[in-house]
Parts: sequence; C-alpha cells; structure tokens
Amino acid sequence: MDTVDDFASQSVVVQKGSIQETIAKDNLTDANITPLTKVGEMVSEVANGKADALVLEEAIAKGYLEKNANLAVSSVELPSEDADAYAVAMPKGSKKLTKKVNDVIKSLKEEDKINTFVQEAYDLSVKE
Repeated sequence: MDTVDDFASQSVVVQKGSIQETIAKDNLTDANITPLTKVGEMVSEVANGKADALVLEEAIAKGYLEKNANLAVSSVELPSEDADAYAVAMPKGSKKLTKKVNDVIKSLKEEDKINTFVQEAYDLSVKE
C-alpha cells in the first residue's frame, strides 16, 4: 500500500485507546478500523491474514518486523502532531518539577533518545 487511498475498504487494526487509533481514524477514513487491546494480537491478525494492516509507532513496528519476516512497513506516512505523542502527569502547580521534566524532554529530543528508549522497552517486552 503506497497511498492513504490504498487503505480504502481494507481491514486495519489499531491499539485501542492509543494515539495511533486516533491517527488512523483521522487519516484512513475509508478503511475498516478495528481497535484491539494488545499489540501482539494486532500483529497476529495481520500475519495470519485476518487484517490487511496495522498502525504502530515506527520503533515498535521495526521490532516486530525483525521477528516476523512475512510483514513489511508501508511507505505511507500518517501525519501526527508531536504534541500528541507523549504526556507526563504531575501534581498541579509543580513549577520546579515541570521545569525539570521539560528540560529532560528537550534533552531527550535533542539526543534522539526517545526512539532508543521505545526500542529498548519493546525488546524487553518480547524477550523470551
């Protein structure tokens, strides 16, 4: 699938309640989108031919590709806003903590560490 239009009438699975679910619903408006609870279940649906595609964060998708030779990443890029990607919750009015968290996030973005951490978390999640 090379364009968003290629997903029309296709079965696409997404993780329920995730940012990717919103992105898929906003961009793949003609697809048949089914939210599932677990990423492993989503991958199995596609690998077994029960779904045509799935929407995942790139680092997670690459991890699953390493373990599933029958899967591939589409060249279609779905737009998303960086502001929607991650969130940090803290007590209201925590000015010192907010500044520290913002400094850490800025540093992680500058060093491109977030994708590294996501990949490491994925690797740990599937470790046998």
